Amino acid sequence: MEGTLINKVENNKILKGYKFTKIGMPIMLLLLILYIFIGIRRSDIIEFGLMIFGNILFIWSYISYKVKISNNKGMPFIEWWTDKIVFRSSKTGQEREIMINDISNISINLDEISILTEGDKTFEINLDEYIEYDQRMKIKENFAELSKEINHHVIARNEVIST
Repeated sequence: MEGTLINKVENNKILKGYKFTKIGMPIMLLLLILYIFIGIRRSDIIEFGLMIFGNILFIWSYISYKVKISNNKGMPFIEWWTDKIVFRSSKTGQEREIMINDISNISINLDEISILTEGDKTFEINLDEYIEYDQRMKIKENFAELSKEINHHVIARNEVIST
């Protein structure tokens, strides 16, 4: 049985830059074409150079966005499901999955969440990838709530074993 998605936090700073590029690049190209067809006077060479530089920046940002997306490293996210946690870090680019039943401890630090599983495997989520304060707080709150649930289940399990 597949669990249901409870919450998701994405770092979409790259998408915001891409939206700006999608709007700005056609405008800059249109201005460049008009500039070329109208004609360049000697005094306009500096303005023309700045326009060329602007177009190069827009094209570079578009290409870098496409490269990041194609490498699948540009979009870190964390998903909390009823039965698992799925996350991706931009450093590794790999999507990781942790079953909630396998988690033995969650350590919430200032810029990092450490998740220890029963197999003594440690997963680390770097919060530096999430620039917005609200995103960081949401991540910490979700893991704090999950940590309470896990500790409650561990205490209940130990009581059943001791009786």
